[in-house]
Amino acid sequence: MIYGRDTTLQHKLKITNKEIYFKLCETEGSNIPLFLQYWWMDTVCEGKCWDVALAYGKRGDVTGAMPYLIGSKFGFRYIVQPQLTQYNGPWYRYPVGIGNRKRIQFQYSVDEQLIAHLNGLKLAFYSQCFAPMASSWLPYHWAGFRQTTRYSYRYDDISEPENLLKVMSPKDRREKILSLMPQVDVVTDISPDRFASMFVEYWVLQGKDCMLPQSFLTTVCNNALARGNGMITGLVDKDSKQLIGASFAVYDDKCAYSLM
Repeated sequence: MIYGRDTTLQHKLKITNKEIYFKLCETEGSNIPLFLQYWWMDTVCEGKCWDVALAYGKRGDVTGAMPYLIGSKFGFRYIVQPQLTQYNGPWYRYPVGIGNRKRIQFQYSVDEQLIAHLNGLKLAFYSQCFAPMASSWLPYHWAGFRQTTRYSYRYDDISEPENLLKVMSPKDRREKILSLMPQVDVVTDISPDRFASMFVEYWVLQGKDCMLPQSFLTTVCNNALARGNGMITGLVDKDSKQLIGASFAVYDDKCAYSLM
């Protein structure tokens, strides 16, 4: 169903919110953050049910969106964060040239519609991490939601490794990285299959089960790399030529995230 401000044409054609959102993501491109993108949600929610709440302006244009993973257990419906997904929450399609005062009013208008959509789902439980760019949650407070603030370090520029090391803390971490560098080669040609296998092996060596299926990890890496939104970086020992460590990161044109 289409929630929020519907149009006659959409109603007649029975276009779903996800179909509208797919076209919106194609149109807006990187204006929509990575973890809110249609392709990302479709990837990390594979085999599960996800949908999106939409807000509309007076002319019937989409003014905001909130994708979410929805599940059901014992007849109770709930929304939680998808695996490997740093955030979901609202996205706002701000009009060009909007001032600060009208910007806040615009946000409130979008949030009211998104909250109405959530209320219409009759959820027993709701939990989402909002993106850092979601600067106000006041309408959600008014609607009875509770909020917890979490903090993280973000580097403004990662293009120069030497400069990045200078601002990295604590000091012993910098020293450990610098002492390791002469012993290894940094490579970026590791296949998603090899990385996923190594990730699972790591947890086995810790005496624990990996919570993420290897096939799922491979799919996430493949899809991110295929779209130019991911990178697998590895460390190869110069003497043994063995792969001794690897990392998977995703990024858009605004930020990069180390996921695994």
